[in-house]
Formats: sequence, C-alpha cells, structure tokens
Amino acid sequence: MKLCDVGLILLSDKFTIPNFPSRVTAYMEAGLPILAATDPNTDLKDMLTGSGCGLWSRSGDIKSFITNIDSIALSDELRDRMGLAGRKWLEKNYTVSISYEIIMKHFE
Repeated sequence: MKLCDVGLILLSDKFTIPNFPSRVTAYMEAGLPILAATDPNTDLKDMLTGSGCGLWSRSGDIKSFITNIDSIALSDELRDRMGLAGRKWLEKNYTVSISYEIIMKHFE
C-alpha cells in the first residue's frame, strides 16, 4: 500500500547552483508523480516536463503552485499517468549500463 500519492520537491528560490535532489529518483522508482517548486537554475523543470512525470513551478509563485496542486489532486488519471511516466523514464535513463557510459565518456 502506498503511503502517499505525490512526491514533493520544494527548494528555495535563492539557490544559484543547479541541484537534483536524490529523492526525485526515489519517487520515480515508487511510481509517484512529482510536484515541484524550485529555483529556476535547476534542471529538474526540464526533466519533469520532458518526461511527463510531474509538474513544476518556480519557488514563490504561489498562484502557479496552487494551480499545479489542484491539477494533480483532482485527477487520479493524471497522477497515474505521471507516476508511470516517471518509472519508465527512470528505467530508461538511470540503468547501471547507461550510468557507466556517461561516466566513462568523461575519461575519453
């Protein structure tokens, strides 16, 4: 049984260095859709929207965040679709062999 329906990523808008919280991959592994409010410097926005696994708003943009909360809270189908998309994205992009290839490219 799942203990939650959505994974939350909340980061300060004062961050100037991109970061990628490790719990993102844990949420994807669990098949949870992700609701994020972060600084604009993170790559998380592009990953969430590109993979279809979550919704993003800029930290401090309360109107956008509330819109995203409403969207994800009111649709079981959207949550299910995003959770599945995140799991598929994780399995496609974060395998041991792909990680190995990315790391080894830096040594060529």
